[in-house]
Amino acid sequence: MIGGLPFQNRINLINPIQNHHPDEIRAPARVIELMRGRACRVELPNGHRAVGQSRTHQFSLGDAVTIAFHPYDLSRGWIVE
Repeated sequence: MIGGLPFQNRINLINPIQNHHPDEIRAPARVIELMRGRACRVELPNGHRAVGQSRTHQFSLGDAVTIAFHPYDLSRGWIVE
């Protein structure tokens, strides 16, 4: 245990850019709709659609992105690349 949390659940304090959940699912996607703020609707290669949000990037229609989902909710995720 480090800092009172189990090792696998603690935030990556060494490199905060690489914070990610060990069970997250990453998939390639394409932007199909721009929404308010930094949100956009994306479509995966298998046809699944989801809402992705990003803190730093701005996108255009048709951009290729990588989206990270948590295993318990595949309808929304974070755009990581």
